[in-house]
Amino acid sequence: MVISDIGRTFAAIVCSIVFSATCVLSAVGPAQVGGTPAATATAARLTA
Repeated sequence: MVISDIGRTFAAIVCSIVFSATCVLSAVGPAQVGGTPAATATAARLTA
């Protein structure tokens, strides 16, 4: 019974960490990829 409780607790902790990391990455990822409009325009000018 104790092993079952430890397994459930461990699974809950792992799921919480994975869910939190997914939420953070989904919020931060688009901001890093898109960048600011000014930076995007500057990069477009430098590569053109």
